[in-house]
This record gives sequence, C-alpha cells and structure tokens, in this order.
Amino acid sequence: MWISDIEIAVFSRIKAKGSPLKKKYPNIFFTAENETDETVAVFPTVYVQEIPGTEQGRSLDGSEITAYLSTFQINIAHNGTKAEIREIMDNCLETMKSMRFEVTGTPIYTKEGGVWNSVARFRRSIGGNDTL
Repeated sequence: MWISDIEIAVFSRIKAKGSPLKKKYPNIFFTAENETDETVAVFPTVYVQEIPGTEQGRSLDGSEITAYLSTFQINIAHNGTKAEIREIMDNCLETMKSMRFEVTGTPIYTKEGGVWNSVARFRRSIGGNDTL
C-alpha cells in the first residue's frame, strides 16, 4: 500500500539534503533504524523515526486509504557543540518544510554525558496521489 513508501521517501530526502553536511561532519550517520550494527557510537547521528499515523478522508466504502496523517520524529545525537547540533537540525527542518510538513514539536536540545541530543516532530496530511 502506498503509505508504506512514505518513510522511505522522507528518509531518502533527509539523507540526500543532508549530504552537504558531510563536508563539515564526514562521519555523519543517517538512519531510520533504532538499533544498528555499529559497535562504536557514530557522531553525529540523525535518526528519522516514523510515528504511527492515522487514516484521513475515508472513502464511503472504506476500501482504500485516500489520505494519511503522517508524523515523524527526528532525533540527533552529537558529541560536538550546541551550535553544531543546531546546524544539523536546521538542515532537517528545512528539508521537512520543503516537503510541506508542519513542525508540531520545535527542536529541544539537551546535553548528557558530553553528548548533545535534539528532538523535533513533524506532521503532514498526505493524499494518495501526493508527491513529497
């Protein structure tokens, strides 16, 4: 079903639009998995997580999904500075806005054990023939 392709499309766009960051952060790691085979932490890491969405615009007979309210959370971990993690999150924000997502949770920044973490949430209603 077409809604299964949303996570792949969003992740691919985040990774592609984040590629210029590789000049400054050569080890930047983009993932859509909550666990990896990496044995050593890689910084910075950008984790794009799809959060369960809901069907919208139900057809009369309910036989197909005509629209879907899609929600994503982006988590970034970085052992650099707060300014650096903001730069990476700004790139993600710009990418999500280019796909017409609304920011439902502005980025928060926390530091624990020398590692900065940032989290932001995004939401958008996507129609069956919509393009991201």
